[in-house]
Amino acid sequence: MKKYFFLACAAFLVACSEEDPTYTPDMGRFMIVGDAFTKDTVIYLADSVKYAEKLNQRAFFESSWNNLPGLTYIVKGEASAINITLTMMPSYSDGIVTISCNPKQDEIRFEHLTFPRKNWDGYEVSFKNSIKIKDSTYYDILIFKAPKSDNNKCPFSEFYYSADNGIVKVVSKEGISLNRITPQKYKEITNKLAEERAVADSIEQVVADSIAKAVADSIEQAITDSTVNAVADSIISSSDKNKDDPDFEKVVKEVTNCVKKAYSSGKISSLKNCEI
Repeated sequence: MKKYFFLACAAFLVACSEEDPTYTPDMGRFMIVGDAFTKDTVIYLADSVKYAEKLNQRAFFESSWNNLPGLTYIVKGEASAINITLTMMPSYSDGIVTISCNPKQDEIRFEHLTFPRKNWDGYEVSFKNSIKIKDSTYYDILIFKAPKSDNNKCPFSEFYYSADNGIVKVVSKEGISLNRITPQKYKEITNKLAEERAVADSIEQVVADSIAKAVADSIEQAITDSTVNAVADSIISSSDKNKDDPDFEKVVKEVTNCVKKAYSSGKISSLKNCEI
């Protein structure tokens, strides 16, 4: 049914006078979808490693001049910089397609759209009959590519838009592909990430506790050594009468070691046994 409607619409365009607003048959592939478009307002993308993203999408198929259809598609990521608005409207120049991928920049504009088409800024749109992602196949794909230069206003290099499903793939500037996944797969990925994060946090806490204990032991040892040295100095300074005793130095060492053992064992009461 979709195919015949498209052919009828294309025939209608040929019959239109040159003064009437029109759009190219290539644009018609995406503007006549209407009720066939997915009802999913939340979609998910993920890379081949660990990252998963949740996006919100909306599509509006509205009549415009001469009751010709038009398209406004909006998708925005909850955590990433994906923020795309795609519009297709009839015009006196065989239709206008505009793409916004950065709200702070001007729209990217295409006129007289036949595939492939590159505008003067180096942005390009092309068409692919289908694309397979994992176990799913998507049809009628608009491929948008940004120039590989500083002129790229977008936070990505490519996106793939399916006439029936919206965004199915986004490629980062680094060449990493984010592909459409099911809600179940998204849940699996995020649950696994949460588990790994909990394990990482646990390991980090153990390491932090170990470091803290090592530092505390080092401080305690420094205090102990300082106290023992102070005791030894006190013994020496308070025992001037014994300095001439040939065994005095040996006695001081024994007392010093006794004090050190008392501190190390934590039994300070043992200090009473450290006598000259």
